Amino acid sequence: MTLRFFCYSFMRVCGAGEVVEDIAAMIEASRAFERKSAMMLFAFVPTPLLAEVLSGVDRSFVKVSAQDIAVPHACEIAGELSLERLLQLDADMALAGSLDRRIALGETDERIARKMDALLRSGLKSVLGVGELSGGGCGDGVTSDLDGAAADLDGAASDLDGAAADRAIEQQIAAGFASVPESAYFRTGVVYQHAWSMGERACKTPRGYVEARLAAIRGALRKAVPDAPIDIPVFYGGCTGEDEAVSYLGEGLFDGIFVDDRQWSTRSFCSVIERVCGCERP
Repeated sequence: MTLRFFCYSFMRVCGAGEVVEDIAAMIEASRAFERKSAMMLFAFVPTPLLAEVLSGVDRSFVKVSAQDIAVPHACEIAGELSLERLLQLDADMALAGSLDRRIALGETDERIARKMDALLRSGLKSVLGVGELSGGGCGDGVTSDLDGAAADLDGAASDLDGAAADRAIEQQIAAGFASVPESAYFRTGVVYQHAWSMGERACKTPRGYVEARLAAIRGALRKAVPDAPIDIPVFYGGCTGEDEAVSYLGEGLFDGIFVDDRQWSTRSFCSVIERVCGCERP
């Protein structure tokens, strides 16, 4: 049986009670499947709701993560969660390098690498977000406006600059994993997103382009962590539908999916868990 990762990020403004209910539904949909051998469930929760959510869900079935942390030993931005506070709350992990922060806030590879290093050396888990920082040939492109990149991608694959994307992704991975200790390889992963897959006008990406970038990510990981005893798992965070996600996971193209509530309902997320894991039930 193949291990698959299912990651859901709560982006819309809502109360902790609603998030707890949604996570409970995800747990119920996945309760029959073995953890660590068939599937792992991750919930990425906004900072103001984190403490209440952590105390309100069954932690034996889900890993609860912060969506970001403050850079250790640096000027903390208002509203950011410190590593010390994350440990006090007994959270499982935090995301480092989400693409929206790279684009909208201009977060640098160096800043993100410091977050990865601090999280993993503290014993927590972390996922490194990587991806294209602009829309390329996909409409208006992206600077600080995430919605500006979401033009129709049908037939636009030839306009996407794959070589430039690969260079950017390789640099992001090299920086993010530069100081990751070998003992932490089992506690990390990579989530791949596109600039044009976020925001209200998100659009899908041609499969061939996605497959080429995945190959580049795998190659960059082998180069960045050549002594890793396992293959670092890669999650797909691009805009996708249920059928496409099931296909990507069923074929083993990606090790997991990373979606949020702007594009997927809890019901859709649970449906994909059941379809993927149910097909692989021994």
